[in-house]
Amino acid sequence: MALLGVTRNPATKATGTVTFSRSTPASSDIYIPLGTRVSTSGDNPVIFETTQGVTLTAGSTSVDAPIQAVEAGSAGNVAANTITVIVDPISGIESVNNSSPTSGGADTENDASLRLRAKQAVEGFGGGTVAAIESAIKAVDGVIDALVTEDTVNHTVTAIVEGGADADIDAAIEDTRPAGIQVTWQRPTYVDIYVDVQVTQESGAPSTVLSDVQQAVIDYISSLGIGDDVIYNKVIDAVMSVTGVADAVVKIDTTSPPGGTSNITIASTQKARTDSSKVAVS
Repeated sequence: MALLGVTRNPATKATGTVTFSRSTPASSDIYIPLGTRVSTSGDNPVIFETTQGVTLTAGSTSVDAPIQAVEAGSAGNVAANTITVIVDPISGIESVNNSSPTSGGADTENDASLRLRAKQAVEGFGGGTVAAIESAIKAVDGVIDALVTEDTVNHTVTAIVEGGADADIDAAIEDTRPAGIQVTWQRPTYVDIYVDVQVTQESGAPSTVLSDVQQAVIDYISSLGIGDDVIYNKVIDAVMSVTGVADAVVKIDTTSPPGGTSNITIASTQKARTDSSKVAVS
């Protein structure tokens, strides 16, 4: 890795926006300071903090504020309408909510992904090809995944990139794109995957079997790249690979509660994601 100049991607913090509200217009300005903490509800809440101070002005009932997860990792990618707890109460503010999902949180890159990026870096030494452009983007610090496609008719190249700084991605593309070829890029749209698993345990199954099943499902879906479909049978394989599982009924879907038993198609501009709040095991 040192010879190739490829380094392990660190865990990153999810970001998003919340709306602080009250039922009646404020009679005077209410300041919500930088670092105000909010969270999801439940036994294992995900905590966020505001990254900018904002003011709910007199006569208004709501104000938006940017937030960032306190802890780095994929657990910070939460669904819309789940950040509903004000950890640090503010006089005059009655509620908080996120109308859109948070995104950008990623766990520390594992060995398999790091090896793959190193291999792609070697393949990209030729320059000028779609593979070279994709390899260069994936070698950018902070990039989690990338998918590059070519339109041979219109002589354009499109990249979908997850993670990494915009300026660094622009530079990587400019350094590798062929002369006269337009390369555009964008961020993926996330597709939340909900899974319900009903497990029949073997006699003497370990006490951790349910949590192990949940983690196995999360690991499979998290391993998918941009544009990769969620394969129903592979979800079943992940469940059945857990020690202590005798049988299981599995339902998957993009909405909750899940009821599907077939593959979920993911477009080339999308990426599947899930977390412990979306995978129920009983």
